[in-house]
Amino acid sequence: MVKVAFIGLGRVGSLALKLFAKHFGINKVDEVLAIDVNPERKGLADDVGAKFVLAMAMEDLVSVSKDSHIAVVALPSSIAFNVVKELLKSGINVVDVSYIKEDPYSLQDITKSNNVFYIPHAGFAPGLSNVVAGYAYEVLGELDYLRIYVGGIPIKPVPPIGYEITWSAEDLLEEYTRPVKIVLNGEVVEKDPLSKIIDVEIEGVGKFEGFFSDGLTTLIRNVKAKEMFEVTLRWPGHLGFMKVLRDLGFMSDEPLVVDYVPIKPKRFTARILEKSLRRRTKDWAILEVKVGSKKGSYRFLAVLKGTDEYPATTLFTALILEKTVEIALTNEIPKGVMPLERFTKYLDTYIDRLKEYGCLVRQHLIPSN
Repeated sequence: MVKVAFIGLGRVGSLALKLFAKHFGINKVDEVLAIDVNPERKGLADDVGAKFVLAMAMEDLVSVSKDSHIAVVALPSSIAFNVVKELLKSGINVVDVSYIKEDPYSLQDITKSNNVFYIPHAGFAPGLSNVVAGYAYEVLGELDYLRIYVGGIPIKPVPPIGYEITWSAEDLLEEYTRPVKIVLNGEVVEKDPLSKIIDVEIEGVGKFEGFFSDGLTTLIRNVKAKEMFEVTLRWPGHLGFMKVLRDLGFMSDEPLVVDYVPIKPKRFTARILEKSLRRRTKDWAILEVKVGSKKGSYRFLAVLKGTDEYPATTLFTALILEKTVEIALTNEIPKGVMPLERFTKYLDTYIDRLKEYGCLVRQHLIPSN
């Protein structure tokens, strides 16, 4: 019996479920569970023919997924890792899109002992960026540089800070606070994400400012490069605002007592941003990967514009997540931790799905003379 459990029906999880029903088909598996803590998500499950399960606590997320062949996890990073760990211990394969800070390879022994696979970061970036980087590494060998530029932003700056919320606000704030690992001169170094504002121009797209973000994840282990980093794009001026908020403590996880009630500033700030920066304009998701080695150079560019119904970042992420689930259901995936840089043979498959939704994709491979 093949059962698929979608755990977490927020922006990305709910859209991934809809895409799964559309492209793969609910009836091609024995049962599809749609699991969330919000009872209002039941209507979504009913619409696509999935069985809704209300989870009252984190422990329920695992117990109700029992006997599933694959669990598709789209949860906030603050709880995702522990849920994934328990799912793997229960003998359930996992495809996870969550922006976890923990090293996925710390779960390698658990995956091996339970004969399951774990596909982490199956989204936009990290996600497709890993597939592209893995492909370039296969073609070009040891790299002189691997530079990833990624952003989900309004098509034009919108006041007051040039940004609108299109994904988890808490994980957005995590990008500005989580220490970042990059590779310089062949060595892994740790950076404050807002220690440097970087000017970025993407040919044919525009000029932006950027900051180092913690998106290399498993690439640090699996790709050899003298220089390797991920930069997240924003409209000029945005990062100054966010640095002030961070430095004042609005992104802290240390609780403050307000009227005898402990409140985490980060969660409070996330709720304020969700309310004040609701999406009012169309956006785009931009991914550029530049790679160079002695054998040549490679450039990959993908630009997806959002629709009235779906923000670009949410759509891009959900498309990659859902396609990864399809791949996992129809192919023999080796057991163990399987990051997307191991999925290079499916690069064209991912690109074809993106193009179905109007994504512009360009690739240029230039061999050395």
